[in-house]
Amino acid sequence: MNLSRYYNTIRYLEVSQLYYQLFYRFKSTIFRSQKLKDWLKKSSPTGKPTLLTNPVEEQFQRLNILPPDTFSFQNKTQKLAGNWFPKEQDLLWQFHLHYFDFLSEAVDTEVKAALIMQWIDEVPARHAIAWHPYPTSKRICNWIWFYSRERQNLEKSFRAQIRDSLYDQLSHLRNNLEFHLLGNHLIENLKALIVGGCFFDRYWTVRKGLLLLERELFEQLEDDGGHFERSPMYHLIVLEALYASARALVESEREVPLWLKEGIHRMARYGDIIFYQNHFPLLNDSSEEVAPPYALLRGELQKMDLVTDPYIPHTLEHLKSTGLVVYNSDPLALYFDVGPIGPDYLPGHAHNDTLGVLLYYQGEPILTDSGIYEYKEGEWRHYFRSARAHNVVLIDNEEPNDIWKSFRVGYRGGPFDVSVDDTEFAANDSAYKRLRIFWRRKVKVLEHNSGVEIEDLLVNSGKPRTCEWNFHLAPGCTFEGHSTDRKVTVRAPSSLLTIELAQGDLQLEQCSSWYSDEFGKKIERPCLRASSSFPLGELRSRFRFTFEATPKAL
Repeated sequence: MNLSRYYNTIRYLEVSQLYYQLFYRFKSTIFRSQKLKDWLKKSSPTGKPTLLTNPVEEQFQRLNILPPDTFSFQNKTQKLAGNWFPKEQDLLWQFHLHYFDFLSEAVDTEVKAALIMQWIDEVPARHAIAWHPYPTSKRICNWIWFYSRERQNLEKSFRAQIRDSLYDQLSHLRNNLEFHLLGNHLIENLKALIVGGCFFDRYWTVRKGLLLLERELFEQLEDDGGHFERSPMYHLIVLEALYASARALVESEREVPLWLKEGIHRMARYGDIIFYQNHFPLLNDSSEEVAPPYALLRGELQKMDLVTDPYIPHTLEHLKSTGLVVYNSDPLALYFDVGPIGPDYLPGHAHNDTLGVLLYYQGEPILTDSGIYEYKEGEWRHYFRSARAHNVVLIDNEEPNDIWKSFRVGYRGGPFDVSVDDTEFAANDSAYKRLRIFWRRKVKVLEHNSGVEIEDLLVNSGKPRTCEWNFHLAPGCTFEGHSTDRKVTVRAPSSLLTIELAQGDLQLEQCSSWYSDEFGKKIERPCLRASSSFPLGELRSRFRFTFEATPKAL
């Protein structure tokens, strides 16, 4: 057992997380009795529910269901065949099945209603997977929106059954909020309390959801408007939760609190910057098919007057709280990650990408992050979180931050001495301090936005090491044949890129790496790798990336 790893993981947790981890484990042993579970079931109120809608969900077609009972999640397809917990699929796949996101898809109402009825009849009450607070939160909202859309097409007896089940699930969720995890999970729980409370006209449920949501937004929204887990995907998921909460309040003739409006406005402004020209930086745990497109979400927020016209970002935006430098001046755009990997007590979605650079030219990705392939513990989860999968420096094959399991981080460093000028940006990272190595990276935009230089300074006061740089090119890029030992040429769809080792005695190697912009899908792509031995003292390297637009792009 690695006691140091456990210590460096646990010592950052909030006291409330530790308390609720123990409390829920104790509680689960008490509630194992099926008789007790049946006794806890609640019948829904007899009053007429408030019909609620979510146009974002209706327009965001995931294409997960293949009628009558075959489902596709994470690019993996499975026939249900009466089994709601297929052992062939991992936990996240089973969670998706129990979300019922597919209720918004263009499938016959009868098929969807039959699946809901099957779930009510066949899934055991309080099952650990099906009734986990996160899928329960998603399912409550999806069932309510389905009920509201299709009420006139549903039989009266079925409407009563779905209301009873919904009320039971909502009561269960109220007593099992994810205080042991916090973060985006708790926001999703609170969204369900607000939507469910509005649907059933339960004042205290709505009030509890709003009181806790206000507290969580104060904690989870950074000063620059970004979500504190520093994942563009989860930023969108949280923003959608705020939108759904505000919409439920409006449709149930309740007032949207000022703090909720301000939170939505701040998150949308952050989105206007990082999703500028539809770029989707796959920072930390981010996947393109999970959250609704930002343009769709923002459009619906604007219809509700929750945001105004889009904010037009400056050429240079330094998002200081989340730690992201965004430079965008046609035809060049880049992201420079100068922030911590995540909140200390919640680094589960963090990757080893500090001081990583993402690069776009002519609106096309050139240097890319790697995304996520799966959440299941194992080789691929570790790879996509690792330093080798990002555009950073790797020392002696030692991860800069100790990522382990699926969502754990032990020892961790962080950026400091960040400087941002008009066209030059630099920062240090303390992650290799335990190896007695100092690392500073500087990124400089070349004249006329023709490219960038990435310069690294490494100072070793420990023992001789090895160093490795990886520059991951986007799928669709290819290495050209006329390369040298200090210069390579890369053809992108609409440009020609020259990568030159302008300083440093490094060995260049053309290789490949893995890219996953969707769960369950891996794409091989070109990667330029540089390596060097690293004796005591200083090691400087400078890579120059210069572009030339091809006739196709002109």
